[in-house]
Amino acid sequence: MRNFVGGSKRERELQALKCVYQLDEFTVAESERPDFKLSRPGGAEFGVEITEIYHSESDARLKRIDSYFSELMDGGRHRHKDDLQALEVKTVQLQPADGSSTRNIQAIMVEMPSLDAYRDILAGAIASKGEKLVDYDAAVSHANLIVVDQIAPLVSGEAEDFSGMVLGPSLRDIVLRSGFSEVFVVTAIAGREVVIPALEVAMITEFKLFLATLERLEIDESRLTDADGLILFHRLLVQRGYDAKLAQYEEGFEVLMGHTGIVIEAERIVVHEHADFPLPGVTSAGDTQAVLEILPLLLGENARVVSEVGLAIDVMRDSLDLGPDSTDPPTERFEQTPRETPRVPRRLDYLEAMVSRSAC
Repeated sequence: MRNFVGGSKRERELQALKCVYQLDEFTVAESERPDFKLSRPGGAEFGVEITEIYHSESDARLKRIDSYFSELMDGGRHRHKDDLQALEVKTVQLQPADGSSTRNIQAIMVEMPSLDAYRDILAGAIASKGEKLVDYDAAVSHANLIVVDQIAPLVSGEAEDFSGMVLGPSLRDIVLRSGFSEVFVVTAIAGREVVIPALEVAMITEFKLFLATLERLEIDESRLTDADGLILFHRLLVQRGYDAKLAQYEEGFEVLMGHTGIVIEAERIVVHEHADFPLPGVTSAGDTQAVLEILPLLLGENARVVSEVGLAIDVMRDSLDLGPDSTDPPTERFEQTPRETPRVPRRLDYLEAMVSRSAC
């Protein structure tokens, strides 16, 4: 994982943008609110906002100022009074892995925040940016958020740890209420620099918890058609205050949150990544007798399931711009064939409890 260090704010923002988007596929214009406007040939312009998270202001200064680390190592002065303790230069003993003799080195020891503190920092950054959406250029069709995670507490963890240990009910709620069509978290997990589509992960998680709720209620599956199930899921999201949409998909429906859609095909759950292409038109559907009877039971029980059940879902891809300082090996990227709009979205098939995706 390379650090997004030094340089101007705009240079760091452009570096983050390259991690998520293959920029030669877009026209890119710099802006203020949002930070960038992107469009495909003949397509609508959408916005991308960039933000960074650090575990402290001292950590931010250390990573943002090119020469600060070397200055401190050379005995230079701290640039802020808070840095005297937070960025104290100490002599530490280095024990080589090969068992050879130890040696003393100068180092800055930085204490990592707890996962709870990390979750609060991430949630605060997303919520803060979401509150400013009203000030964005009204000409953009929608906006996405990229969060550059300079804390990365899961760098030595497992691929599914982000959803299992970080994206709990409170953070999912903030992501789903943020107003962004997608919230990309650029971070390091399991030794890889990755991009996590947090809203997509939240949407998949909520659908799996919806299915778990139906199972706990012992609902007779024969009472529900696939269309009934999707209408129920849509109604549940709306009742919980989310801006979920119901769209027509072939002979059935698609439930949309942001640019993530969920459909049911041939008894399979299929997730659509609309990837900033135009969304299908919103439709409405009447409630069947089964929906009317089950929805009140669902609302109460789902709240308990959400608070009690944890899911670990691996939905991430390698950063598209690993950069010269990265040790991560490049991975094959998903190649998208240009299509007329409306297009068929990228499909992700999920079977039973296994929810994973190969890197793009």
